[in-house]
Amino acid sequence: MAALGELAETVKRSYAENDVDLYLSAFDLDAIVSVPGSPPVRGHVDLENIFRNRPELPPGATFEVMPL
Repeated sequence: MAALGELAETVKRSYAENDVDLYLSAFDLDAIVSVPGSPPVRGHVDLENIFRNRPELPPGATFEVMPL
């Protein structure tokens, strides 16, 4: 569970710092990620696209990751 927590923190930090390379470092090259409201995406190319085109958070909102 600790390793999942570390990955979650990496993803959260990548969003806070707008760092796509840090974001991608949390995932294997062919990772499959489920994004709410979208079909699952696979691999770094699609993950980079999702990251770069993510909507901005509303003022005062925070981005959370809940590893399960």
